[in-house]
Amino acid sequence: MEWPPRHAHRAEAGPAGLMSERLDGVLAMILAVVAAVGAWLSGRSKRIRELEARVEELEATNRAQWLYIQDLINHIYRGKPAPPPPPPEGLLT
Repeated sequence: MEWPPRHAHRAEAGPAGLMSERLDGVLAMILAVVAAVGAWLSGRSKRIRELEARVEELEATNRAQWLYIQDLINHIYRGKPAPPPPPPEGLLT
């Protein structure tokens, strides 16, 4: 048998030592939760940036389509003959 026992330092430390160990454990858990939340938020912010870029691209395409449709409507309304005005570059690809 080993003397002093491995857990002897806990008995010598008294209640303050046990409290310190518990506090260390709680602090470690809190830090782990904060790290996990930080990682999750980082992933969410990346996804939000990707979605914002996609929305901007779709809005630009929507504006180009609206302008082209407006050109087609004006072409017909003014009674102009065929061919209709060409679509903007890259709209139909």
